[in-house]
Amino acid sequence: MKLSNLIIVTLVVVFIIAGCISPELRTARIAVNEKDWNRALKALDSELQRDPNSAEAYFLRGYCYEQLENWEMMSENYDNSLELSEQFLDKIRKNRQRLMRRFIQRGLDTLDVKKWDSTQVDLADDPDALAEADRARHAYALANIDTAIMIIKNSLDIYARAALWAYDGGFYDKALEYSAKALELEKEDTPEITMREIQMLVSRDRREYETTVKWAKELMQLIDFSRDDISSYLRAVDVITEAADTLKNDTLALETIKDALAKLPDNMLLRKNLARIYVRMDMLEKSREVYQEILGKDPEDYQANLDLGIILYNNRNYEDAIPYLLKIHEQEPENIKVIKMLMGCYFNTDQEEKGQEMQDKLKELE
Repeated sequence: MKLSNLIIVTLVVVFIIAGCISPELRTARIAVNEKDWNRALKALDSELQRDPNSAEAYFLRGYCYEQLENWEMMSENYDNSLELSEQFLDKIRKNRQRLMRRFIQRGLDTLDVKKWDSTQVDLADDPDALAEADRARHAYALANIDTAIMIIKNSLDIYARAALWAYDGGFYDKALEYSAKALELEKEDTPEITMREIQMLVSRDRREYETTVKWAKELMQLIDFSRDDISSYLRAVDVITEAADTLKNDTLALETIKDALAKLPDNMLLRKNLARIYVRMDMLEKSREVYQEILGKDPEDYQANLDLGIILYNNRNYEDAIPYLLKIHEQEPENIKVIKMLMGCYFNTDQEEKGQEMQDKLKELE
């Protein structure tokens, strides 16, 4: 082919390609390169009236709104572009990830007291002002994470983080909203334990005990000790027993503790709680058996000795109460309550000399 013919063919191709770009889109591209966002938006509005299916126009429109920090319009236009084509998927994804990290970091910096306004140090002696400042910090952090949510929709990680920030700041309605959304997005094989815990704790703080128990039971069923923190499980047990106490439902408390002990048989705190529930239900022999199991493993256990000593004393089993109360007296020789009980035990078992000794100690202390 002659050189002149090749040049003509090339020019024809160039004109065809150039002809594919509308004057409106060309103007918008130039305006974007010149960072004249408003002129670009005006041209893009005209382009979309001419061609409503222009993925590039929506992309450029989203980019302009990003520069103008109109996050809602940015996100809407990026979404529209992706609905029409994945041509700009990588660019949109990178832009959104960059912005998401920026707003999350702003929130983190806000919650870091060291990075917060140094004048807050002056509030240290004013608890009310300090609490108000702390709430303001959390409010600002949540405003930033709300923007991150607008930029990247349906992100489990962002909703979970937002729920924690909201709960810590005392924004309970927001905590429930965020954690509920996170639960909608949870993966089937990885239950969101912390989000359920937030639902449980907010319900408890609001004294909605029936709802509290529902969430706590769900937590206990889903927690896997090989994967999850055992403290969340124990917290759910505590919350149920607390709710059961308010609801006057000792059976619920008893069943919950027994279920927990079936999974954690060596947990002494659970055994102590079981013993206390038996006491509350007037099942004293059962209670005594549990305390003796505990003391069989640790004869010096302070709480078990004290609880068992008090139970026996209150039920006038004075002779049996003495060894347990003596254990406490050895650890706390100035515990007036224990001295009084020991004095009563000795006088009621005809141990006058020892009773008098306790009475003399009581006079010295009082």
